[in-house]
This record gives sequence, structure tokens and C-alpha cells, in this order.
Amino acid sequence: MSKNLVIAVVAVASGLALIIMLGLFHRRLTPEEYDAIQMCAFSDEARRQVEAAVLAGRTTEGSGRELADPVYMRSRHQDYRLDVAEDGVIQVQSRSTGVSLWLKPVLRRGSVQWESRASPEELSAYCRP
Repeated sequence: MSKNLVIAVVAVASGLALIIMLGLFHRRLTPEEYDAIQMCAFSDEARRQVEAAVLAGRTTEGSGRELADPVYMRSRHQDYRLDVAEDGVIQVQSRSTGVSLWLKPVLRRGSVQWESRASPEELSAYCRP
């Protein structure tokens, strides 16, 4: 065998071994962690609308007024409720796992930044808007 072929075979074998090892040691998400990620994604459209209202009015006050009705997302394994307060604070709750997500818009130097918190608190790391 040529030297280049041996190097290619070793590289492919090493790559496959690495892929297999990563697959074996990959930690699966808990249902609560998965819910936190899904709720963050589910809140994306509401965040865009609140952000537009905050930037247009240059205040968070009244930024959620147009989104007063709760929004539900139901599927086979998920049941979420999203509410937006008048001041633009978004709350999402998972009825299946009890996880809740709180997103607050803050106007800083002409841009909207989001503060997020989840309950249980350790799930906050899964949503960084």
C-alpha cells in the first residue's frame, strides 16, 4: 500500500472512532431541558413583535398591548401557553412538565436586550434570546 493510502485509511478510521465515541457519551436532554429549548423557540415571534413595538415607541410600556391574547401550542407531546403582559414581559409555561420561562425586554442604548429566567432556575441556560 502506498503511504498516502495508509494515511487516508488511518484518518478515516480515526474519524469514525471519534464519531462513535461522541455518540456514546452524548448526554440526552431531559424532558424539562427540551421544554425550555422549545419554549424559547416558541416565543421567538412574540419577541420580534415586542421588540418592534419597543423600538417604535422607545419604551417597554405598552409594548405587549397588541399581544394580549394567550397563544397555545399543542402537539402530541407538548402543551405550551404563551402570555404577553402589557409591558412586553413574555411568559411561557409547559403544562406537561411544569417548566416556565420568563422573558423581559429591556431598552438599553437604543436596542432591546432580553433578560431570561426559567423555573426551575437551572433551565435558564437553555434559553438565551
